[in-house]
Amino acid sequence: MPLLSIRIPKEHPLWNLPAGQRSAKVREALDLSLNLVLLLGEIRDQLNKIENRLQCLELGSGTPTENEFGHGPEMRKEVLATAEATFDLAGFSDI
Repeated sequence: MPLLSIRIPKEHPLWNLPAGQRSAKVREALDLSLNLVLLLGEIRDQLNKIENRLQCLELGSGTPTENEFGHGPEMRKEVLATAEATFDLAGFSDI
C-alpha cells in the first residue's frame, strides 16, 4: 500500500488521540471528505436541473432552448398553459 506523509501542527486535535488510532482517523476523515465532495457535486447538479426547470416555468423570461429532458419551447408552452389553468392568481394575491 502506498504511503502518504503529511505534516500536522502540534495543536491539531488529532494529536489528542492515542498513537494507534491516528492513522485510522486520518483515513476515515479523508474518505468522508472525498465522499462529501462527490455528494456536493451531485447536489449542485440537481440544483442546476431544478433551476433549469424553474426558468422554463417563468413567464416573460428567456428560456433555455432545450432542457435536460430534451423538451424545448413547445413543452414550456404546454406546461404554462396547464399552470395557468390551475393557478388562481387573484386568489393568491388576496393572501
